[in-house]
Amino acid sequence: EKPEIGAMIEVPAAVEIIDEITKCVDFISLGTNDLTQYTLAVDRNNVIVQDLFEKFHPAIIRQLHRTIATAQKNHCRVALCGDMGSDPLALPFLIGCGLRKFSVVSADIANLKRFVSRYSVAETEALALECIKLDSAQKIKACLESFQTEH
Repeated sequence: EKPEIGAMIEVPAAVEIIDEITKCVDFISLGTNDLTQYTLAVDRNNVIVQDLFEKFHPAIIRQLHRTIATAQKNHCRVALCGDMGSDPLALPFLIGCGLRKFSVVSADIANLKRFVSRYSVAETEALALECIKLDSAQKIKACLESFQTEH
């Protein structure tokens, strides 16, 4: 059996050439912590600016949506690693984008499985399309919170 080769998508440059990348690898793994840090130019470990590290920033949400859609178009599997995959608020958005593989800390597995069972794929797809149109992290969070409350 031939080994599979994948690519880590952790920097904005990789997102910009995702079409080319996904045509030549078997899978990609979205590293949301680094992608957020490098997209927003905010060091998440620097106490002076870490409050500006915002995983629900519209740029991040749109990058994830576009990257997953492009990978799917090119028949390239996608997985996600990073804190965002363990966030119940982010989970329905990510599922709605088409993500089906999450790498999470073992302590979160049971809780996340419960959350996943609450949503239909169609509902999460509509949510994702709504989120990518919003122009602030606050509006995106409010949309995600409203979705959680309804479900």
